[in-house]
Amino acid sequence: MKLSDGKMEQLSRDMERPDSITERRGRKIERPDSIMEKRSRKIERPDRKMEQLSRNMERPDKKGMRYMLKAELKNHILNLRFWAGVLLILAAALVSEQTHLQFLLDSGGSREGPGWFLAYSFCSGGEHTLLFVPIAVTFTAGGEAEQELHSRFALFSCVRTGKKQYLAGKAAGLILSGGLMLSVSMLLMLGISVLVFGDIPVLGGGGPAFSTVLLQVLVSFPRGFLNGALWAMVGGFAAIVTRSRYLAYAVPFVLYYVLSVFQERYFRRFLFLNPRYWMAPVYFNDLICILILLALCALTGFLFIRALKRRLDDA
Repeated sequence: MKLSDGKMEQLSRDMERPDSITERRGRKIERPDSIMEKRSRKIERPDRKMEQLSRNMERPDKKGMRYMLKAELKNHILNLRFWAGVLLILAAALVSEQTHLQFLLDSGGSREGPGWFLAYSFCSGGEHTLLFVPIAVTFTAGGEAEQELHSRFALFSCVRTGKKQYLAGKAAGLILSGGLMLSVSMLLMLGISVLVFGDIPVLGGGGPAFSTVLLQVLVSFPRGFLNGALWAMVGGFAAIVTRSRYLAYAVPFVLYYVLSVFQERYFRRFLFLNPRYWMAPVYFNDLICILILLALCALTGFLFIRALKRRLDDA
């Protein structure tokens, strides 16, 4: 069968033109593999997720501090250990000052002031009561920061809230947990004193004025709050430095006892070395005690934040 001239020309053109499929395959072979190229680009460039995490840690969220405060209050106040510490301080006060309280009941009155005020002063400023404060205030949050560092949960919290917010939140958690624990204990002492010793009058018609008594009671609460905050931060700082959350419960008590014995035996003139004299107005007045506690809280808080920041940087 003979082909026409038009078909012959079409066949010759098809033979001269390269196969499109073969040409495409050749192009695929010549160009680099797209998958391998993408993988190499991912290896060369830094991981975007790690960059985002580092930016989040350096640039804190505006709501991070609010979130940290809510979380700290919820975890510490709504906690059985918080109320266990409150009951421990209250029980220590009532049991240790039982002799003075019973003498007040038997005497039927005092010339130094109303019965409820004296009972409250005995309980809140007693030597044995103050001895139990460094133990109890660390129950709630003393070793929490060290536990979060050990489990690496602190890194996740820093990413979510920011490093600065996390550091400030942890310090605020220690201050609020310790301060509120002792303040609630003192409030219960005041309530029991009013209920049980409220009918005991002032003998001889003397005693301080009611305004003076009321002022001393009101001033005792900020002083107690600072006491609890101080020893809670001492426990938190000890746990961070020693890398043991159990030492958060032991170091504040040991430090209180050693300083007290050290001052009473070797430096009797330097009363400011004894924690008892600035935890209660035994020698100094309330204003001096509050100023000393404020300075010690600021120093301890600074040391705690520095130690926690260093542990986070090394994590």
